[in-house]
This record gives sequence, C-alpha cells and structure tokens, in this order.
Amino acid sequence: MSWVDIEGRTLSVAGLGSSGELTLIEQRSFDDRVGFAHPLGDGCYLIGLGCCVAISAPDGVAQSTVPLERSDLLT
Repeated sequence: MSWVDIEGRTLSVAGLGSSGELTLIEQRSFDDRVGFAHPLGDGCYLIGLGCCVAISAPDGVAQSTVPLERSDLLT
C-alpha cells in the first residue's frame, strides 16, 4: 500500500508484517507537493509534483518533465 502526504511532500510505502500488522517500508521526500503516486513496478512510481509529472526511482531520485502549465494561460 502507498499513500502521499501532499503538504508534507512525501510518498509512504507500507506492507503487511508477519502477524498482519501494517509496517512502514519506506518514505520518500520531495522538493514539491505530491499530488499522486502510481506504482510502475521495480520500486518506481509515476508521481505528480507541483505542476509536473516525475518518475521516482527506488533510490528516491525523481526525474521530472517540463512544467505542465501553460504560462500564457496564467495571465
């Protein structure tokens, strides 16, 4: 199971322990708010960061796209 803390800028991943309890496996921190996280396999996640989309590798490094907002629409 995974979840995001939007304002806390984290992605948390948990699993079931041997006696059925939920155990935190890892927590990744980012430089911007996290809107969503979708598992891609092999520990990678597609994540929404601020106004871009990024791929977070198992080591926590995020590779992001160019900003998704069009600057001409912001005026």
